[in-house]
Amino acid sequence: MNVNPPKRTYSPSTASGGSIKATNRTAIAHASLVSATVVSAGIVGLRHKVSVTHKPRLEHRMQWTYVAIADLESRPEYVHRAYLDPEDTWNGWACPYFKKTEVERMAAWLPEFDDGLVYDEVTDAFTTTYDPDAPESFTGTDIDGMHLYPIGNGSWTWSIVEEPTSGCANSDS
Repeated sequence: MNVNPPKRTYSPSTASGGSIKATNRTAIAHASLVSATVVSAGIVGLRHKVSVTHKPRLEHRMQWTYVAIADLESRPEYVHRAYLDPEDTWNGWACPYFKKTEVERMAAWLPEFDDGLVYDEVTDAFTTTYDPDAPESFTGTDIDGMHLYPIGNGSWTWSIVEEPTSGCANSDS
Protein backbone atom coordinates (compact mmCIF):
# COMPACT_ATOMS: atom_id res chain seq x y z
CA MET A 1 0.00 0.00 0.00
CA ASN A 2 1.34 3.43 -0.94
CA VAL A 3 1.28 5.71 2.11
CA ASN A 4 2.36 8.81 0.17
CA PRO A 5 -0.42 11.08 -1.10
CA PRO A 6 -0.69 11.60 -4.86
CA LYS A 7 1.69 14.20 -6.18
CA ARG A 8 0.04 17.48 -7.20
CA THR A 9 1.88 20.31 -8.84
CA TYR A 10 1.06 23.99 -8.48
CA SER A 11 2.60 26.54 -10.79
CA PRO A 12 2.52 30.15 -9.52
CA SER A 13 2.30 32.64 -12.34
CA THR A 14 5.18 35.04 -12.69
CA ALA A 15 5.64 38.28 -14.57
CA SER A 16 8.13 36.61 -16.90
CA GLY A 17 5.81 33.73 -17.66
CA GLY A 18 8.05 31.25 -15.80
CA SER A 19 6.83 28.91 -13.13
CA ILE A 20 7.79 27.51 -9.77
CA LYS A 21 6.68 24.04 -8.75
CA ALA A 22 5.80 22.75 -5.30
CA THR A 23 4.23 19.45 -4.36
CA ASN A 24 1.81 18.43 -1.68
CA ARG A 25 4.46 16.01 -0.37
CA THR A 26 6.02 18.92 1.43
CA ALA A 27 4.87 19.39 5.02
CA ILE A 28 4.49 22.56 7.03
CA ALA A 29 7.27 24.36 8.85
CA HIS A 30 5.97 27.69 7.66
CA ALA A 31 3.58 28.74 4.94
CA SER A 32 3.48 31.64 2.57
CA LEU A 33 0.43 32.30 0.48
CA VAL A 34 0.99 32.86 -3.20
CA SER A 35 -1.31 33.47 -6.10
CA ALA A 36 -1.10 30.38 -8.25
CA THR A 37 -2.51 28.83 -11.36
CA VAL A 38 -3.67 25.33 -10.53
CA VAL A 39 -2.45 22.86 -13.15
CA SER A 40 -3.40 19.59 -11.47
CA ALA A 41 -6.70 17.79 -11.97
CA GLY A 42 -7.06 19.33 -15.42
CA ILE A 43 -7.98 22.78 -14.10
CA VAL A 44 -5.74 25.33 -15.76
CA GLY A 45 -5.94 29.09 -15.51
CA LEU A 46 -7.96 29.47 -12.31
CA ARG A 47 -6.43 31.88 -9.80
CA HIS A 48 -6.28 30.57 -6.24
CA LYS A 49 -4.39 31.28 -3.05
CA VAL A 50 -2.17 28.23 -2.60
CA SER A 51 -0.16 27.59 0.51
CA VAL A 52 3.41 26.72 -0.42
CA THR A 53 4.77 24.85 2.55
CA HIS A 54 7.86 23.00 3.55
CA LYS A 55 9.43 20.96 6.39
CA PRO A 56 12.59 18.90 6.74
CA ARG A 57 12.28 15.17 6.10
CA LEU A 58 11.63 12.85 9.01
CA GLU A 59 15.07 11.21 8.66
CA HIS A 60 17.69 13.19 10.55
CA ARG A 61 20.15 14.62 8.03
CA MET A 62 20.32 18.14 9.35
CA GLN A 63 23.77 19.73 9.39
CA TRP A 64 25.46 23.11 9.53
CA THR A 65 26.59 24.53 6.20
CA TYR A 66 26.76 27.84 4.32
CA VAL A 67 24.15 29.25 1.95
CA ALA A 68 23.69 32.29 -0.25
CA ILE A 69 20.91 33.59 -2.46
CA ALA A 70 21.46 32.56 -6.09
CA ASP A 71 23.70 35.04 -7.96
CA LEU A 72 25.15 36.38 -4.67
CA GLU A 73 27.32 33.36 -3.85
CA SER A 74 30.60 35.09 -4.72
CA ARG A 75 30.10 37.91 -2.19
CA PRO A 76 31.10 36.78 1.34
CA GLU A 77 28.87 39.36 3.05
CA TYR A 78 25.82 37.57 1.55
CA VAL A 79 26.88 34.08 2.67
CA HIS A 80 25.18 32.81 5.83
CA ARG A 81 25.70 29.85 8.12
CA ALA A 82 22.56 27.71 8.13
CA TYR A 83 21.19 24.47 9.52
CA LEU A 84 19.60 22.27 6.86
CA ASP A 85 19.17 18.87 5.29
CA PRO A 86 21.17 19.11 2.04
CA GLU A 87 18.87 16.58 0.35
CA ASP A 88 15.71 18.46 1.32
CA THR A 89 14.98 21.08 -1.32
CA TRP A 90 12.23 23.27 -2.67
CA ASN A 91 12.34 23.46 -6.48
CA GLY A 92 15.98 22.44 -6.26
CA TRP A 93 16.90 25.20 -3.79
CA ALA A 94 18.18 24.67 -0.25
CA CYS A 95 15.75 25.04 2.67
CA PRO A 96 17.80 26.62 5.48
CA TYR A 97 17.16 27.54 9.09
CA PHE A 98 19.17 30.34 10.75
CA LYS A 99 20.07 31.48 14.25
CA LYS A 100 18.66 34.90 15.13
CA THR A 101 22.11 36.56 14.99
CA GLU A 102 22.54 35.33 11.41
CA VAL A 103 19.09 36.66 10.45
CA GLU A 104 19.98 40.04 11.93
CA ARG A 105 23.16 40.06 9.81
CA MET A 106 21.03 39.21 6.77
CA ALA A 107 18.63 42.04 7.60
CA ALA A 108 21.55 44.47 7.38
CA TRP A 109 22.10 43.91 3.62
CA LEU A 110 18.52 43.25 2.43
CA PRO A 111 17.76 47.01 2.10
CA GLU A 112 20.25 47.05 -0.81
CA PHE A 113 17.60 45.05 -2.67
CA ASP A 114 14.60 47.15 -1.52
CA ASP A 115 13.70 44.52 1.06
CA GLY A 116 14.03 44.09 4.78
CA LEU A 117 13.24 41.80 7.68
CA VAL A 118 11.35 43.20 10.65
CA TYR A 119 11.28 41.21 13.88
CA ASP A 120 8.07 40.97 15.93
CA GLU A 121 8.84 39.89 19.50
CA VAL A 122 5.21 38.98 20.23
CA THR A 123 4.96 36.44 17.39
CA ASP A 124 8.69 35.58 17.35
CA ALA A 125 8.69 36.07 13.59
CA PHE A 126 10.66 37.97 10.99
CA THR A 127 8.55 39.52 8.21
CA THR A 128 9.73 40.80 4.83
CA THR A 129 9.01 44.38 3.77
CA TYR A 130 9.49 44.04 -0.01
CA ASP A 131 5.79 43.72 -0.89
CA PRO A 132 3.45 45.17 1.76
CA ASP A 133 0.50 43.50 0.02
CA ALA A 134 2.09 40.03 0.30
CA PRO A 135 4.57 39.95 3.21
CA GLU A 136 6.30 36.70 4.11
CA SER A 137 6.61 35.82 7.79
CA PHE A 138 9.11 33.35 9.18
CA THR A 139 8.31 32.19 12.72
CA GLY A 140 11.00 30.82 15.00
CA THR A 141 10.99 27.08 15.57
CA ASP A 142 12.94 24.68 17.78
CA ILE A 143 15.04 22.08 15.98
CA ASP A 144 17.53 19.81 17.74
CA GLY A 145 17.49 22.01 20.85
CA MET A 146 18.16 25.23 18.89
CA HIS A 147 15.78 28.10 18.21
CA LEU A 148 16.00 28.81 14.46
CA TYR A 149 14.21 30.86 11.79
CA PRO A 150 13.29 29.46 8.34
CA ILE A 151 14.08 32.64 6.40
CA GLY A 152 13.16 32.02 2.76
CA ASN A 153 12.82 28.30 3.45
CA GLY A 154 10.54 27.10 0.67
CA SER A 155 10.34 30.45 -1.13
CA TRP A 156 13.82 31.97 -1.71
CA THR A 157 16.53 30.70 -4.04
CA TRP A 158 19.13 29.56 -1.50
CA SER A 159 22.22 27.70 -2.77
CA ILE A 160 24.63 25.69 -0.64
CA VAL A 161 28.09 27.25 -0.96
CA GLU A 162 31.62 26.74 0.29
CA GLU A 163 32.62 28.31 3.59
CA PRO A 164 33.67 31.90 2.88
CA THR A 165 37.15 33.08 3.78
CA SER A 166 35.86 36.40 5.19
CA GLY A 167 32.71 38.44 5.75
CA CYS A 168 30.55 35.68 7.21
CA ALA A 169 29.72 35.63 10.91
CA ASN A 170 30.28 32.41 12.81
CA SER A 171 27.00 31.33 14.40
CA ASP A 172 28.40 28.59 16.64
CA SER A 173 27.52 30.43 19.82
